[in-house]
Amino acid sequence: MKKKFSLLMMMLLVFVTCLFVGGTAWAENITYPGATLRNDPWGVSSQSLFPDAPSNNTVTVNSGSGIEGVFGGVKSEADITDNKVFVKGGTMEAVHGGFTGAGNVTDNSVEVSGGILNTHDGFNNNHSGGFSADGNVTGNSFTISGGTVNRPVVGGMTRSGNVTGNTVNISGGTVNSVTGGNTDNGNSSNNTVNISGGTVNGEISGGSTENGNATNNTVNISGNPVFASGVVISGGYSENGGTSTGNMLNLRTSGLEVGNVFNFQNINFYLPSGIRNNSTILSLPDGSAVDIRGVNVDLRFDSTAPSLEIGNVITLINRAIDPFTEKTVTLGVYTFKISINNDRLIAEVTAKESGGNGGGSSGGCDSGMFGLLALITGLWTLRSFGKRKP
Repeated sequence: MKKKFSLLMMMLLVFVTCLFVGGTAWAENITYPGATLRNDPWGVSSQSLFPDAPSNNTVTVNSGSGIEGVFGGVKSEADITDNKVFVKGGTMEAVHGGFTGAGNVTDNSVEVSGGILNTHDGFNNNHSGGFSADGNVTGNSFTISGGTVNRPVVGGMTRSGNVTGNTVNISGGTVNSVTGGNTDNGNSSNNTVNISGGTVNGEISGGSTENGNATNNTVNISGNPVFASGVVISGGYSENGGTSTGNMLNLRTSGLEVGNVFNFQNINFYLPSGIRNNSTILSLPDGSAVDIRGVNVDLRFDSTAPSLEIGNVITLINRAIDPFTEKTVTLGVYTFKISINNDRLIAEVTAKESGGNGGGSSGGCDSGMFGLLALITGLWTLRSFGKRKP
């Protein structure tokens, strides 16, 4: 009994030592109204909401006004990780999941479902999932399902460092410009922008850099978002001579109108099930045209195949710059020819299997069913063996 008690006391001593001597900063969960607005680490604002710990915090804003800064985690010099910010209402000037002057910012998130987000010049004049003045910014996200965001939104941003794997999600609300990842000096790669609803009033960019490479950034557009007149969509942009490679645009809707599309090396058109002959997926105004020279264009079904006939034509882009190498794509029972016709990028149905009704986008359902049956059979066999006596 004494030995068990001694072991328990030793474990407790180790725990207390780690807590107080090791200097571990435990996570905080703060909510406004309720929490106190105070000075940020730089003295830029006296009306900021933030926890003391740099990581593993949750910050929620339900209502209120006069809030100048909201931070999930913030320090002048430290790594900032795993913070969450929820904005459900109120008016504020800057929102960042993680923010530091020097350090890496990783896996922070902001979710906006209501409220009004304006701007504050002292906090980089934007809103972000994560920001570092000097450090790498990785895996942060900014999600908007409601509310109004009047300044640019960036998944992850740094002045000196790489931005990798950051995400912006827009399903509702109103937002200004949107960028997956941005850096002044570094590489911007594998960042993503997902837009399925809401209103977007400014430029959309998967990833951008002033001095570095922009690679493998993605923009996904689906549903029925509203884009202001002249909105431009960019994949991966490098301002001062870096490379732009592997950037992708996935369009899962039709009737989309934008100002122009730039800096994509891959464009995939997912045909909706309801698309019909003479439909247009992407429209540009007079005087604009998408430069598709060297761009890999592909055609896919979004889910259920549409009902089309031989000779039906779908305009993928109403204004496109030649030359484009004609290609043939087979989807289900259909064969499409993708080509340029009268400055339009089109997909024409050139063949259809006799008696075919389109079919799905793949054979995944049948193969999945066979896999499920095999799994059930295997489990039943193991169960039967387990019941046998040795």
